[in-house]
Amino acid sequence: MGNSSHPTRFALISPYTGSNLGDAMILEGLIRHLQRRVPEAAIVGVTLDPRRFSGIHRWPSVNLTLTPRAFYYSPPVTPKNTERQTGRTPTPSEPAPSTSFGARVVKRLKRSSLLRATWNSLRSARGILRVACCEVKHLRQAIGTVRNSSALIVSGGGQFDEEFGGPWGHPYSLAKWGTLAHIFGRKFFIAGVGVCELDSTRSISLVRTALRRAASITVRDEGSLALARKISPTAPTRLMADLSFLMATGWQRSWPSQPARPLTIGVSPIAFAREGSWPTANPALFERYLAEFVEFVRACLEQRHRIRLFCTDEPDIRIANEVFRQIDDTAAGLSEEFKVIPMLPVDEHLEFMRELDIVVASRLHGVILAHLASTPTIAVSYSRKVRAHMESINQLTYCCSIEDFTHSRLIALITDMSPRLNDIAEHLRRACNARRSTATADVDNLLKLSLNTVIPANAEPA
Repeated sequence: MGNSSHPTRFALISPYTGSNLGDAMILEGLIRHLQRRVPEAAIVGVTLDPRRFSGIHRWPSVNLTLTPRAFYYSPPVTPKNTERQTGRTPTPSEPAPSTSFGARVVKRLKRSSLLRATWNSLRSARGILRVACCEVKHLRQAIGTVRNSSALIVSGGGQFDEEFGGPWGHPYSLAKWGTLAHIFGRKFFIAGVGVCELDSTRSISLVRTALRRAASITVRDEGSLALARKISPTAPTRLMADLSFLMATGWQRSWPSQPARPLTIGVSPIAFAREGSWPTANPALFERYLAEFVEFVRACLEQRHRIRLFCTDEPDIRIANEVFRQIDDTAAGLSEEFKVIPMLPVDEHLEFMRELDIVVASRLHGVILAHLASTPTIAVSYSRKVRAHMESINQLTYCCSIEDFTHSRLIALITDMSPRLNDIAEHLRRACNARRSTATADVDNLLKLSLNTVIPANAEPA
């Protein structure tokens, strides 16, 4: 693990909690590239869960924020908040808690409209004071991190986003870290990010601040490029391959020209729009999505294909288990044909992708992880970014919309894809290698800008 004696230190900024395999792949690919190019450099993560970052990537990490916000904070686990989260209620053998005199007074005060307004104002003031205390505490930590860093890199992913945490979630964090880098004379780079949900004026203003602080800005798709230039027309924004392609290794796949065996199909559902798992809930859309996925898996099993349910983010595990539960009767006695695969580390997951003939996935990096293994993939797109990737890699034929896809459509695509597995796999291998070369050159350019020196090009993986 890194230590304070390193003369060069890169701070990698990401709303990473350790649960999302796409973010893990981006960060791991970037870390490995930085270590190849600048072996003496140290890494520090700036993440939502420093403990998990350090456990997975073996470098220290600091808090991206200390202010709790919905879907944008990983609080430390303590006995106190664990008990609160379980919602424990007294057992029948326990006496019911008595109501204190103070509680009874508060209850009476709330019945008065005037006093209720006063009470709500006090609660609001207390909330503001709590946020202010968190921000002051975090500012002290952040200043130390910035001063000890050579450069700060906003490291890929869909980081221009307000859906998870609102304007004062990640848009504010980007503006804050960018401003601190500017104040202390450190280079601030935005590398390979995507523009996701940015609707409010406040979020756009905060992202604009971050863009104006950046010495270099690269985004991962044409749609993100247009949106970023609309937010800040004068910012030096250009296209760059998704940083996950730094993990491309040029794997070659091959199948018999006329496969006589059943296919092994990887199926990766997403918790999109599920209430409690996604900030913007749409129960009707989610239930339709889940029902179609269940019917698709059932149809594949009836055709004797092998199914491997897998996830690339922890909220999806519950959905995979639900799919398995709903067709458990169908799967009875089919232990080899139907399995749920636990989440794996990045390298093991890439190896697992090579065992599959076809993947059906919804998350962007669930699709990209399969493509990195040269595995033909059908995307059930829930977002512009998924469709943009499939279009850019010339696989739009195998992309469906989450709003109107059907299980019969997926079966038809499987049938269409099966005779063409070798051609698709070779196309994916070449496309991923090309994107790796582009991403490599772009990161090397950031290193040149941050270190003011030419970075020698080490041997690339075959």
